Amino acid sequence: MTLNSFDILYRDEYLIAINKPQNVIVHKTNHVRPQDIFALQILRKQIKARVFPIHRLDKNTTGVLIFGLSSEIAHKVHTQIIGHKTLKKYHCLLNNRMESIEKCNQSIENNKGQIQEAETIFTPIEHFSYDDQKGEKHSYTYCEAIPKTGRMHQIRKHASILGYPIIADGHYGYHKENKFLKRELDVSWMMLHAISYTFLHPITTKNLTIQAPLSPHFEKILSLLRYKSLNDNYLPVY
Repeated sequence: MTLNSFDILYRDEYLIAINKPQNVIVHKTNHVRPQDIFALQILRKQIKARVFPIHRLDKNTTGVLIFGLSSEIAHKVHTQIIGHKTLKKYHCLLNNRMESIEKCNQSIENNKGQIQEAETIFTPIEHFSYDDQKGEKHSYTYCEAIPKTGRMHQIRKHASILGYPIIADGHYGYHKENKFLKRELDVSWMMLHAISYTFLHPITTKNLTIQAPLSPHFEKILSLLRYKSLNDNYLPVY
């Protein structure tokens, strides 16, 4: 994969936000591979200025990713995140049918073995259901997820705990269903997207909401599911 630039969602003299594509890591860590792609390095080259990460997204999570144009600005916004003063909204595609709003507040163990409180609220947006060629029924939910805390893999873990794992989540999802959707609809990566981020601008102190449109891949999968939910005939992948 070759990537030289990002779609810029917002920029002023203090902040810049991009629509992060899948298969991109926010910045270098101790566990990287030669083929890994890093948002921080590419963005620095793109705008010819230093940028400082404010938060992170998983490698295959797409959507709003915000950087400060100075370390001081990045710290001010990050402080809001730590204080739970930001509003993050994600859209995701889940296995099974979620009928109503569900909340998960199960604590999560981080990579250091520490147990941390966590809370996520899931709100269904749209349902899909159809029978495959063998007559087996498959149900999915297009959903909004709001993490009240910011733990590692929080939405992915909580969705799985509730019984609605994110489609194409290779770690917490249903392997059999992921394999089926790869074959049936060419679902190529995890269906989790950071749709919006709201916080106080660190200089103006006014509410700022940055939004990111769904990727073409995500939109395509939703369109295919809408079609298959309304039609009994097999629809080939195109």
